[in-house]
Amino acid sequence: MLYCSKCRAICDNAARCPNCRNPKLRPVDPEDLVLLHSADLYTAQQVQERLALDGIRCQVEDFAKGGVSCFYDSQVMPTDKSLYVPYRQLEEARVISAQVGREVEHEMEQAPPEPPGAKRIIGEILSVVVFLLLIMAAVFGADAAANWLKGLFA
Repeated sequence: MLYCSKCRAICDNAARCPNCRNPKLRPVDPEDLVLLHSADLYTAQQVQERLALDGIRCQVEDFAKGGVSCFYDSQVMPTDKSLYVPYRQLEEARVISAQVGREVEHEMEQAPPEPPGAKRIIGEILSVVVFLLLIMAAVFGADAAANWLKGLFA
């Protein structure tokens, strides 16, 4: 296995890192921190706590550190985190992470959906009204400008 020190991914004997295209790969060291996966903030905290209970060191960082990720995923949120663990404990961390993922998913399924609050509904109504007012202002402004131009050439 080869290790990319730029994005901390591991790959099979490739000339370049499949994630960031970095050509400088080296053999992976058991203590290298490697990407476990990315997760939303809540799941990342749950995984980090469970890994700590099992004695696995875990480093959590902002997803792509504010940069552009090579992974395209329309579900990625600005609050998402990347989790890194030592290579020697990667398989054990994957098992724990999968268990936590299933537990979090089960929690989400069991939680009753929250009804929209009054503030949110009022905010949405105000947004629609402001949008309509802006459209009306643009239409009336364009009409006034057209009449003014007609008056110049008439």
